[in-house]
Amino acid sequence: METVYTVPLHLKEKVKQLGYDEIDRVRQLRFWQVFAIIGWVLFFGSLFIGTARAYTNEQIADAIYLAEGGVKTNHPYGILIKYKITTPRQACLNTIAHAKRDWDGKGNFIEFLGLRYCPPDAHPLNKNWVKNVNYFLTRRK
Repeated sequence: METVYTVPLHLKEKVKQLGYDEIDRVRQLRFWQVFAIIGWVLFFGSLFIGTARAYTNEQIADAIYLAEGGVKTNHPYGILIKYKITTPRQACLNTIAHAKRDWDGKGNFIEFLGLRYCPPDAHPLNKNWVKNVNYFLTRRK
């Protein structure tokens, strides 16, 4: 038994006016519009999802080490004071862990951490800290 589809009368008139070639062109245009919208959503969604990626404290500390100068600096991890008990890396890890406890989960964690770890108002070069740490985090994937 064959299924019979009924088309509303106003659509039948529209088909007669436009012709089948025009309807195919409209369908193709719709396809490409939907395809483009899905592409944009996936592209921009990946940007936001990428910022929400959960990095481990060790990965963040490694990125901070590189952003603060790596082996070429006199102040590893940007830690300016010498501790008697802890290393600069451990001080960095402690700061990251404490910031994660205080972070409310809104926005980018690295930006939140940057406000504590390297306040932009404290020195003119500090404004680049978040960008540099994000660079080293994404480069090491």
